[in-house]
This record gives sequence, structure tokens and C-alpha cells, in this order.
Amino acid sequence: MSRLLRFISILVSLLLAIVLLVSYLQSWFPPAEMRSLAFLGFVFPYLWITCAVFLLIFILLRWMSAAMIMGLALLVTVCGMSNIINFVPSAQKDVESGKVLKIMTYNVHYFSGDGNGVEIAVKEMGEMFDSVDIVCLQEASAGSMLKKVSKGKSLKELFGFDYEISDHSTKKMPKYGGISQTILSRYPIEIDAPRDDEMDRVVLSSHVDVAGKRVRLINCHLESIKLSPKEIEFVVDSAMHAEIVKDAGSNLRSTYRKMKNAFEARTVQTKYLMELIGQEKGSTIVCGDFNDTPISYTYHTLRGELEDSFSKSFMIWGDTYNGKLPPIRIDYIMHTSDIETKSYMINPKACSDHYAVRAELVIK
Repeated sequence: MSRLLRFISILVSLLLAIVLLVSYLQSWFPPAEMRSLAFLGFVFPYLWITCAVFLLIFILLRWMSAAMIMGLALLVTVCGMSNIINFVPSAQKDVESGKVLKIMTYNVHYFSGDGNGVEIAVKEMGEMFDSVDIVCLQEASAGSMLKKVSKGKSLKELFGFDYEISDHSTKKMPKYGGISQTILSRYPIEIDAPRDDEMDRVVLSSHVDVAGKRVRLINCHLESIKLSPKEIEFVVDSAMHAEIVKDAGSNLRSTYRKMKNAFEARTVQTKYLMELIGQEKGSTIVCGDFNDTPISYTYHTLRGELEDSFSKSFMIWGDTYNGKLPPIRIDYIMHTSDIETKSYMINPKACSDHYAVRAELVIK
């Protein structure tokens, strides 16, 4: 009986190890080519934790063959987990003295207030923005809801900044206004010439003068999955209400289709973004709502060229999405290696369906 249990433990550890490795390595390949495997990126952290629990069980039972398999799989994938749960911040580099730039990225969800009311949201955002030099906004549309509060003021006037640029998207919704990315700055900033009508809708490229240093700043809002409330409930509610169970087939198909389409769109957008980053050398900051996890093709590709400010934080589970989906980090502040992260934090105020991400960057 003991030998049978040991044999089963080895099979279980092999199966879990293979699934864990595949969920980790899928981020190396474009989702457009490996659509099905891309879905495993969402379950990677839960798989990793499950494997860690099994490792402890195997060690306690002294089933060392199974423990070795499990431990090896965890060791190989630990870098992926460190992008999600950061217990040990990466060491600060020796940097020359430079200008500290306080920057924030925030998907403000059309200033809808996330149920707290536009007035309260704008007031709390103003308090957050008061402590930063630059804020990169996504879904920063000045529709009818915001106009009641802004009373004709521009966003830079409303929040007390000196400069404002926007992508000026032509897609309009009366309640929300034009869907746009906006950058508010206390330093002189200029928008780069448009390159691609479709891509300029999701990537706002600019240059900012930070105390005499020219820095490239790119604000992104990559393709969203756009799940409906019913589809979100289908994904997160294990009990599921009767009407959702009844429509389980259609919910599953539509959820899969939307996620697949979003994966494919972000593959194209990531390629464009990498081309944009590679156009010129020099200090570059890329931030925004990537709508993708740290175990994704988008993140893996960008980390090949950029550093993630999160890596300098001491943070257990960096959650930037304020919604019904499980805790997930999809908003980022990244930069080239000549820039150093001094501090990083996620603001817990719920003014939107995202949380604001703030970092202090040393510009040499």
C-alpha cells in the first residue's frame, strides 16, 4: 500500500509540474499562435501555491522523489512568481545623483466614481495627484458625468497641472465622452507625431523635459477583454446563479471568444509598442493599463527591454484591478535600465475599477 501511494504521489507531482511549467513558459510565445495555452497564465499563481503545498506534504510524508520533482518545478518557475508576490525586493543599483520624478498611472474608468459618485472620486483623485509630477491616465474621457463637476475646466486645470496632452480618440459616447489616454504633467511635455491611427488609439507616445533631461514617456491602454457582468459572474462565482447555469454554454463560448480576441489584439499591440520603444535610445518610461498579467506574453516581451518598478517593492500580491475578478496586477510602471526606481506603491483608494500605481524614479 505504501509503495502504491508513493507511486501515485510521483504521478501527481509530475502532472502538476508539467502543468505549472507550461503555464509559466506560455508567456514566451505569442498568444496568436498558442491561444489555448495563454489561458493558463491566469491560473499560474494558484498552481504555484498548490504545488508549494504539495511540496510540504511530500516532505512531511518523506516521499522524497515526489518532493524533488515538485521542488524543481517550483524553482524553475520562481521568477514568474516573484513578479506576482515580491517578498524580496531587488537590490538598489548604485546610481549617480539625479532628479526624482514622481509618476502615477491610473485607469480612471471615465471618472465614473466606481459607485462612490463623480464628485467624491474627483476630490480623492485630486488628493492623489497633488503629490506627483506626472500622471498617466487611461479612459480619461470628459463626458457628461465629469462636466457636471469640472464646470468647463480642462483636466489640467481641474487637477492643478501645467501641461496636458491626449490622444484625442474619435470614438465617442455621450455619457463618457471621447475614449482617450491623457498625460498631465508639471514638466513641459509634447506629444509625438501620429504613426498609426489604430495603434495611436491605445498607445500615447510623448517626450517630457524633466529638469533639462529629455525623457520618452509612453502611456498605454492595451486591449481589454470586455467581459459582461454575466460573464464575469460566470468566471468568478463557483456556485453560480440559476440563470447563469442555464446559459453556461453561451457564457463559456462568449468568454473564450472575447479572451482569445483580446490575446490576439495585445500580441499586435505589443509588437507595435516594442517597435516604438526601439526607435530611439535614451531614457524611456512605459506605463499604463496593459490588461495582462505578469505571466503573459505582453509582460514577458516588455521585460526583455524594460525594468518593472514593482520589483523594487516589498509587496505581497500586487493587485491593481478593483473588480470582481480574482486579485490581479495589470497596471505597470516600467523603465529603461538607466532609470532607477526609488519607491513603488499601489494606492488602495477605490475611485475607479482600477487602483492607482505610483513610483518615484531617479532620472540621471
